[in-house]
Amino acid sequence: MIATAFAVAVAITATAGTAQSRARYLPQARPGALVVRLDPARPALGIAAVRQELPGTDVAQGLTPVHPFDLTVSTADSATSSSRAYIGDQALLRYLTGDPSFPYDEGRAVAVTSEPGRHDTVTIEYSAPEDPPGEPRISRTIPATVVPPPAGGVEAVFLPARLVLGMGVKLELEALIVDPSLHRVTAADRDRVQERLGESGQAYLEEGFVPSYGWLLFPGAAVPAALAGALAATVRSRRPDRLLLRAGGSPAAARGLTACRAALAAACGAVLVRPGRRP
Repeated sequence: MIATAFAVAVAITATAGTAQSRARYLPQARPGALVVRLDPARPALGIAAVRQELPGTDVAQGLTPVHPFDLTVSTADSATSSSRAYIGDQALLRYLTGDPSFPYDEGRAVAVTSEPGRHDTVTIEYSAPEDPPGEPRISRTIPATVVPPPAGGVEAVFLPARLVLGMGVKLELEALIVDPSLHRVTAADRDRVQERLGESGQAYLEEGFVPSYGWLLFPGAAVPAALAGALAATVRSRRPDRLLLRAGGSPAAARGLTACRAALAAACGAVLVRPGRRP
């Protein structure tokens, strides 16, 4: 009974934990997208790895400010918190919106969000290396276009690279992104790219939430133990079997009664666990 209760408890806890993890999962990219994060000191190695393993594939480039440039982005409805910013060209905008025909304007930001509110402007705050300590950060507000993210996409703010460069901010290559709308990458492709990258980058394939089934080992070991223990406990007492045989029952019926008692003893362990509410 204790072994059965343990198996049921593990199953309930693991199932609830998996459901909670699934609800809290935040994708790092669009489903099926390959994101290759590069070593800033060796970006050419990452570019060569992607070109050799995925020849002829269009790749979007994600840029980031060069240290010690510090840049934060916020929309009109999130002035107190910074939004995730993507800096790049038209290929990166096409990846974020999932729409190849979306208009690209080098002087306008794009807020990819499903949240209601006013996101028609984007505020960029940054500081330059030559700014003295304590100097107020430079702030600039630019117009923005709002677009909902594609199915399973990420919410972010897109900034045209030329606009950021025009503010005097230096940029460097941070990541290469394979748009799943243009090319479907497999796990084998990711592994080959990662093997060629070595220590000079990290290849990540967005496959959505992948549950773990390692917890099945515990119920799998507990259930046989429960059945064996129940059968051993039943065999120790043969009084019901003897009574059945004396009443004219067959040996097969006696063995069936023993098996039923063993199954019932094992099943009784399930009542020791009371399932809680589903998270």
